[in-house]
Amino acid sequence: MRQLFLAMKALLASIFLLFSLGSHAQNAIGIKGFKYFVSENTAPQLGNTISGELFFSIPVTDNNLVVARGGIIYINHKIRFDTIPNYLVEYVGNQVTVFPGTLVQKKFDEFQVAIGADLNFLNFDKFQAYLGADVLAGSYDSVYDSKNKRYSKSETASGAILGFRVRVGASYMVNNWLEPFIEISYYGKRYYGIADLSAMDYGFGLKFWINGKD
Repeated sequence: MRQLFLAMKALLASIFLLFSLGSHAQNAIGIKGFKYFVSENTAPQLGNTISGELFFSIPVTDNNLVVARGGIIYINHKIRFDTIPNYLVEYVGNQVTVFPGTLVQKKFDEFQVAIGADLNFLNFDKFQAYLGADVLAGSYDSVYDSKNKRYSKSETASGAILGFRVRVGASYMVNNWLEPFIEISYYGKRYYGIADLSAMDYGFGLKFWINGKD
């Protein structure tokens, strides 16, 4: 899984470099910080956290109605409560013994690649409002301690993430190069080997248009 993690980082780094070196294409590099809220119904042990996204934007149509977008998202979850009841079931012949124990969550991180587009449904001179959607793919890493009367050990787990993100946002062109923006997003994700999860984020950021925006 870590090899996939490194491969995706290298792929996105190459894409960012190619778009940065383009001398004629109109494209932007953006950075976004956001507060990430996990639904308590799907992952009660994970708390709200502050995370970030690095992305590129490329207008698909001449009037900037549709803008392609792709980037990388890193989420370092805060642990809301770290101790979860657990148990070990031991079978010896026809005898079954249950050993109560605990699982202590230490860390839960996510890395995702997001590929999608924005639709600018309002465009008033320097102000824009838009709707967007992405496909998400990535991986998670979890570190936890497992304890019972038989043993106590630290364990790690990792797996794939697939999902989607939808958003609504607004931006304002300060000049031909700088475009600050705000966004609200909703996530639906499947953590393979664990469960499904829903979340939201509220964030703001800045786009830098490399060759200026018309």
